[in-house]
Amino acid sequence: MPLPALPSCAASLRSVLLATLLLVPQLASAASVCVMRSGERMLLVQDVTSRWQLPGGTALHGELPPQTALRETWEETGLQIATTDLLEDDAGVHVFACRATQPIQVQGAAIDVLDAPHLGRELIQARWVTRDEARQLRTRFPQQLEHAYQRLHAVAESEVRPVARFGSASAFRQAELDRVQRTQQWPVRGLAVVGNVLGEFWFYLLAMPVLWMAFGAQASRLMLMALMVVTLAVQSIKVFAPVPRPFSFDATLSLAGAAGPSLPSGHTTSATCFFVLVALWLLARQHVTGRFKRGAVLGIALMAGVIAGVARVWLGVHYWSDVAAGLLLGSAIAAGIHALGTSLARHEHLAVRERICWAAIASVSLAVGVAWQAVPLLLPFCVAAACAVVPRATQERASVGSAALLLAGLLVLGGVCLPMAQHAEPFVLAASLQALVYMGLGAWVAWGAGAVTALWPMKHPR
Repeated sequence: MPLPALPSCAASLRSVLLATLLLVPQLASAASVCVMRSGERMLLVQDVTSRWQLPGGTALHGELPPQTALRETWEETGLQIATTDLLEDDAGVHVFACRATQPIQVQGAAIDVLDAPHLGRELIQARWVTRDEARQLRTRFPQQLEHAYQRLHAVAESEVRPVARFGSASAFRQAELDRVQRTQQWPVRGLAVVGNVLGEFWFYLLAMPVLWMAFGAQASRLMLMALMVVTLAVQSIKVFAPVPRPFSFDATLSLAGAAGPSLPSGHTTSATCFFVLVALWLLARQHVTGRFKRGAVLGIALMAGVIAGVARVWLGVHYWSDVAAGLLLGSAIAAGIHALGTSLARHEHLAVRERICWAAIASVSLAVGVAWQAVPLLLPFCVAAACAVVPRATQERASVGSAALLLAGLLVLGGVCLPMAQHAEPFVLAASLQALVYMGLGAWVAWGAGAVTALWPMKHPR
């Protein structure tokens, strides 16, 4: 009998549509940006999508353009500035010449943004960038930047002050930064590359068909659920307890870019959860009972999380405390999902209970994401919403053919469609396209691949 759609998911989808409609007037509001100069360099900020642009944004109701420029620049950089001149007013975008009222702390080209209210939420970092360097960057409004560089000499120069380390870190944080610095002296470049891959999106796309073939479609869905819970838990902790990343205190530590707060390490949490859950399935399938053997298997699985953690510390984007938190959180989620899978397997209405779990993940992701404007929670919400509303396939086969079919769909959605969506403009269009891709990923793993496989004529061995 076909399963009805869950009301909670329908309500969630309506809320997202309403939120999108409410954003449209804001996007239509006039925008103001600041052009700041230090020598031949201009101040640019990198947002959470890794694109570079001038500091600034859209106006609030009743706000004058200079006030918008001052407020947005302060939110994104923490700098106290003054507008000196209007350089350009084109298509509702006011480009102001601005100057810092106090010396700006710098490490090389990087500036101190620890006081920025939106650090980690909208902004990753801010740097002084030359015109030639800007042309090599992934920028949001390249024509606007070119015009700004042409008028750069008309902008009053802001005073800068070189410092050894940004901000005043606590004794604990200072010790953490020193440990990160010592870790970067380890000869583990190759290990760091491998460890970083273990927490990447592409690794799980490629691993999902292997799980499908080794443990069946149900295991693939449970692993997808585990990874969405990881995303929800990690991003929620980052929202409620934001910790600046190491390179926010010391720009010299940064060997790679990373968005959002530091605690916990998402790569470590994901890798730990994935490999520990696989280890638990292996132990259950092989009926391993010896304490030493079980400990050895779980120890090997935990090493994957440790390797991912070492990579992130070596790259200067996490502390060792973030890694420890990721190991604990990933292990707890893996144990929870394993227990849930065992409970679902014994239940008569497995599909119904599974969809209720997905609806719960979607509801919590929506609530936290909307309340705190946590854009990364778009992923678990869309995947969970799709998995909650789609029906289960009547027949699910674990074979090389079904695994290949699953991989093909994931590569099309994740390898082709998602990058195209991420590069779209404006932001609302990009977010909408990403949401569709995420829903497609969830639906394909939960229903699409299994349904197509059920119709695929296959020869069974006698």
